[in-house]
Amino acid sequence: GSVHNASFVGGEQALVGYLKTRVLQHIAPGIGWLKPPVLHFQVDATGAPTQVELVKTTGNAELDVALVRIFKEMPRWEAATDAKGRAVAQAFEFVVGPGGC
Repeated sequence: GSVHNASFVGGEQALVGYLKTRVLQHIAPGIGWLKPPVLHFQVDATGAPTQVELVKTTGNAELDVALVRIFKEMPRWEAATDAKGRAVAQAFEFVVGPGGC
């Protein structure tokens, strides 16, 4: 077996699309992020996003709460695998840039 990172089903573009459609409804038009948020989360061995934690705030408490919920409700990922081909948990850091994801 070979080591594989966890991946969002549909790839990175699908992940960005998912996040944009969910997050944009919580952002006032023209304002964007007050500060670029940073989230840590883990994709467990079943591909479920867990341990979602906001490490850097957006500067908007309501948006912070929504972001954590959106990450927790994310569709399942393809789990990471170790050298023996077993599904394993993998930690991620997600940094949102000034223009969104």
